[in-house]
Amino acid sequence: METKVNFRITKQGEIIAIFTKRQRNGKFLAYSLYDNMHFDADSTFIRECKQAKGYNSSELLAYLKNRGYKNIKILLRMNF
Repeated sequence: METKVNFRITKQGEIIAIFTKRQRNGKFLAYSLYDNMHFDADSTFIRECKQAKGYNSSELLAYLKNRGYKNIKILLRMNF
C-alpha cells in the first residue's frame, strides 16, 4: 500500500507533509517536523502553502521513513 504525500512550505517557512487521503472530517492529515506532531489541515490552509522542492523536503522524508511510513509516493500536486 502506498502512502501518498505532498510536501508544502507554510507562510512561516516550515516544511510540512500532507497525506493526501482525506479523513472522516473532510480534512487532510499533515505532519510537521518542527512541532513533531500530526495535525488536521483543511484545503484552504494547504492552498496558502507553497509547493516544496525536493531538496527542501529530504529531511522530513527521511524522518517519515524512520517513523515507519512505507512506500512513500511524493505527489507534486494535490486534487481537492
